[in-house]
This record gives sequence, C-alpha cells and structure tokens, in this order.
Amino acid sequence: MEIVITVDDIDYGSFVEKYYPLVKDRIRGGDGMGGMLLSKLSEVPPDQVRKVVEMLPKGMKDDLAVHLLNANKERLLSRAEKLLDEQDIGIKIRDVEIRK
Repeated sequence: MEIVITVDDIDYGSFVEKYYPLVKDRIRGGDGMGGMLLSKLSEVPPDQVRKVVEMLPKGMKDDLAVHLLNANKERLLSRAEKLLDEQDIGIKIRDVEIRK
C-alpha cells in the first residue's frame, strides 16, 4: 500500500537552517543539483545560510529540500513510527521515497 503526501508552502530558509547542520558532514558533492548546492553551502557562514537559500530559485530550493529529506530519511522514519505508536495506530512504515 502507498500513501502519498504532497507538501507545499515550505519555509526553505528555516528548513535548511535546521536540517543542514545535521547532515553536512555526510554530504560530499552528492547527487544532482541538491547535493551540489548543499556542498557549496558548507562554504557559507552558518548565520548566512538562510539568506543564501532564500535567494535561490524555487526549483533549486526544492532540490535542496529533497536532498535534505533523503539525507534525514532514517530520522524521519523513526519520528513517524514514534508518532504512530503514540497514537496507537497499527501501521508500520517500511520506507519513504522523497522526490520532486
């Protein structure tokens, strides 16, 4: 069974500001535009990351978000499982595919 969740209205600046530090040590070049942009962000002072991200075109911000979500996939799965358990919902999430 698949459940598809569509997201919109992302605050890219705060999203990247929050999740980028969690994965920046694991990102080395990476795949596609998102990986390349995240590698370049490592050269930006931490207090400027949000400003740089907010200046990017929407397509590039989407690439960054997809790359960050995939890099945090295990953490997201863990949190979703915890929420489902807390709500006593008998569903086990096997995998999450994050794409643009």
